[in-house]
Parts: sequence; structure tokens; C-alpha cells
Amino acid sequence: MRNAHEEGSDPNDPSAGLERSLMNGDSELMTSLSACLIVRDEEQNLENCLRSLRPWVDQICVVDTGSVDRTVAIAEELADVVVHREWDSDFSGARNASLELAESEWILVIDADEELGPDSGPRIRAAIQADRVAWLVTITSADGRGATQSTLIPRLFRNGRGIRFERPVHETITASLEALGEVELADSGVAFLHRGYTGESIARKRVRNLMILRKRSLDVPGDLYNTYKLAQALAEPEQAAEQLTTFQAAHRAAEELGPQELATYPFAPLVYEGFARCLWKRGNVGRAVEVADRGLELFPDCVELLYRRGDLALAVGDLGQARTHFAAATAAAEGPSPLYASDPWVRGVGPWLGLARADAAEENLEAAAENVARALEIDPKDTVARCTSIRVQLAATDPDGGLAELERVMKEEPEADDVRLLAGEVALARGDFQTAADIWRAAALNAGLAGHQARCQWAIMELANGRLDAAHEHLVKIPDRDLESSACRAVLAIATAARLEIDPAFDRAEVLQRTVPLLRQLLEAENPTAVGAFATHAHLYDEILPGVGALLVPEEAPQDAPEPTPSGS
Repeated sequence: MRNAHEEGSDPNDPSAGLERSLMNGDSELMTSLSACLIVRDEEQNLENCLRSLRPWVDQICVVDTGSVDRTVAIAEELADVVVHREWDSDFSGARNASLELAESEWILVIDADEELGPDSGPRIRAAIQADRVAWLVTITSADGRGATQSTLIPRLFRNGRGIRFERPVHETITASLEALGEVELADSGVAFLHRGYTGESIARKRVRNLMILRKRSLDVPGDLYNTYKLAQALAEPEQAAEQLTTFQAAHRAAEELGPQELATYPFAPLVYEGFARCLWKRGNVGRAVEVADRGLELFPDCVELLYRRGDLALAVGDLGQARTHFAAATAAAEGPSPLYASDPWVRGVGPWLGLARADAAEENLEAAAENVARALEIDPKDTVARCTSIRVQLAATDPDGGLAELERVMKEEPEADDVRLLAGEVALARGDFQTAADIWRAAALNAGLAGHQARCQWAIMELANGRLDAAHEHLVKIPDRDLESSACRAVLAIATAARLEIDPAFDRAEVLQRTVPLLRQLLEAENPTAVGAFATHAHLYDEILPGVGALLVPEEAPQDAPEPTPSGS
């Protein structure tokens, strides 16, 4: 068998010693491995997948579920066993049919639109020599726009141990592993490159998965796993309300279980994290904090929950709590990988950037730079980390270096929302209001955090230019996610005489403080319409936001300013 082991590799790596074992002729290397696939209309991907496997596996087993293209011909040429199975909307059934074909001691499950990553062949052969039942592998997916996301999933396991898939979609072997006492798996170092996430295929797969998940929710109401997966699948912006109610249902089902029974569901921490995240996105920060805290009572070492709680602490300006939870997340990430598809960004770069943001909020730029550097050590190409580093440089003593790095990032990732947001901030700092507005307008079209922040900035620019109607339209699209967006909403609502409510989770003095730089933008724009409207109405909002009436005086108020009807808590 071909050997790709290179000198100087990590001695703790699963593949360490492979070359030595080969040279010594160890009989253990005769351990056999079968690769198992289910396929349908994968002629564009299947050949690359099978050719990446062929040097490293002893048997390739393919189950076709109804291809009408060249998939079967390719499989018959390159695989060892090819069988046909009628598609019945049950991925587990098809997966288990492929496992039945495996004759080797170990099984590797892979999809047709995946292929082995660099150096993964030797890592597989090394992993199957270990005294383990199963391993995690990393699936790295390109999203079709240049970005990637990685998850750890159990895909390499021993044959003959009764390990089988369950669930008609988002199929999993978790229950089988739990029955064998395998609740904490190690990372094998094996990586699959997933190339199937093109825009068209993503849309098609989401529709298919949603149909299966919704059908099962009718067939088996109250199924915690299915409800959670359905909530995850509702990822489109127009599905946000349904996603929230579905996560709420999953959370309710989880709360009805006792702690011991709930602990048997490895994904259960993500029910709490997902519900908290949806609440935060919809502007219910106080409730999101409650849900995250409850999740941490049950799962105190969950990295995703620790990160989310740190993010929520930042949102309300509690920097001490933010540091505590982000630091705990970095420590917990050093432990064993969980038995669910975790987010490597949250388990790696994210908490370090959270610490950097907390440091920067207190103008401790040296500590912020150190924490950003830790994040960049993990992933030097991470866009959010690079943009955070640039912000720290611009705020510190190296603005030239920050601008040079921004220029490089803009050339490499001109369409990234975080890059656009930062470019708009720099344009505003230079007094180029029109460029800033144009950049933020483009970034605000997307539903992510950077898009939300860009919309806040764009809305203030619209208001500064006297476009009160446009500012009011933005107001209804901006949820109360953090102190900054709460301040933005306050300025927009007061200037347009609209209803204003402030989440009780936010300290109103902090919200008021953050309105000051936004009002400064209105003054610098030298358009009396917005300034006059705000000054005319502000005193009527003093009960909701104490002190806001004294920030500006109504000297420039237009005579036809609309009469406000403020209300709220």
C-alpha cells in the first residue's frame, strides 16, 4: 500500500509510526477496511471519490438508489460491490444496506460528493490499528461562495459490533455507539473534502430533507431528535419565525425529560444553544440568557453553550461574564470531541475572538491583539479573525499596518460580509459617507451578524441624510440584539416618532451612552431634518430611555415634525 507519511509529523498523530510499521512488516497492517456509500445521480463526483479511496481501502461497497445518469457505470468500473435499492425516503435504510455488504474488519462511511483530504489515507490505515471501536472524521464543506465549514462526525468504526444508522434523514450511529459505551470519541485526523454544496444542490437537498423531517414530525410527534434537526434545517431568513417555534418545541421536549434521560442525547446541549441563538437573533436577549444559563446548568462543559453565553454577555455589556465564559470555552475545547456534529469555529477561533472583543471594549488593545493572534494561529485565513485583527491595529498604534492588511483582505475576499462591514467603518472614519453607505447597503442584504451590523450603520446613514421614511423601514428590520443595535433602534424610533421598546436585559444607561456617537453622525451630516426630528421628540421618550431628552435641543426642529406616540417598557 502507498505510504504518504512525511518526516517531522506530530508523534501524537494517529498516523505516526505508520512508515515504521510498514518497514518492520507488522502483521497488524493487514487489518482490512471497507468503504460504504449510497449514491444517486452522482456522475459529477463519484469518480473522484472512489479514486481517492482506492489506494487505502480493501473493499468499496456502493448502494444505488435510482440513478438515471452514469453513476452506476462509474461505480461498476471502480467499486467492488454495487447493488440497487429502491428509494423509500429513508437514508438509514440505504446506509444500513451498504453496511451489510462490508466484509472487512472496519467500515468507512463516505458520500459520493466527498473525497479523502491530503494525508488522510495514511491516517485511516493508522487509525484502524488502534484498540478503539470508532473514530471521528472531519467533514470540510465548501459553500459555493469560497467559504468553508467543518464538522466532526463518527464515520469510521468496527464491523461486526452491531453499529447501524437510525433516523430517515440526518441519519446517525449515535445510539449504537452509546449502547457499546462509546460516548466520547477521538479525532482520527482523517478529513473528507465535501464538494457537493453548490447553490443548486443545497436548495435541492434542503427541500428534500425538510419534506422528510416534516413527515416524520407528523408520524412521530414529540421526537426530540427530529424536532431539533427540523429546527436546524429551517435555515433560510424567511423561515426564521418557524425555526424559533421549532427550537422552542425541541427545548420544551428536552425540559420534559429528566437530566439523566436527557444526558443520553448527545446533541441535547445544542437544543439549548440553538434556542438561545434564535431568541437572540429575534431580539429577545433576556430570554436567550435564561435559556443558555439553563443549558449550562445541565451541560457545564459544552463549548457551544459557553461560547453562546459569552456572546450574550458581550451583547449586554457584561465584560466580566463574557471573559469567564469565553475562557471556559477555550479550556473545554481542549477536551474530547463531543458525539455530535460540532462547529470547529466555535471550538477553535470563536472563543479567542470573543476574548479579544471583550478586551477591545475596555480598550485593552495589547491583550486584544494577543487573543486575536491565538485565533489566527488556529486558522490564519479566518475572515472574522483577520477583520478583528485589523480593527485592533487601527485602534492601536499601527493604523498603516491595519490599512495594508485591509487592502489585502479586500482583494482576497471582496464579497465577505465582515470585510464589507469593516471597509464601511474605515470609509466612515475617513469622512467618505457615501462610500460607507454604499458598502453597508450591499452587506445589509445578508442575514448574518455582519449583515445585521451593516444594516444598523446603513440605517443611521439614511437617517443622517434626512430620509425618515427609509429610517423607519430599517427600524422594523433591526432586532434588539445588543447594546449597539438597541441604541440604533432608539435613535431611529425617536427621530421617526415610532414605538420604542428596550429589552430589560440591557442597562438603559449603557444604551443611552451608545446613542451619543450615532447622534454625532447626524450632526456631522449637517442635515437639519434628522437632528430636528430627534430633538423635537426626544423628551417624550425620557421615561423609556432616561436622559435622552437632554442630548439635543430642538433649535433646528422642522415645523412639520410628526407627532410621536411613544410607548414601551
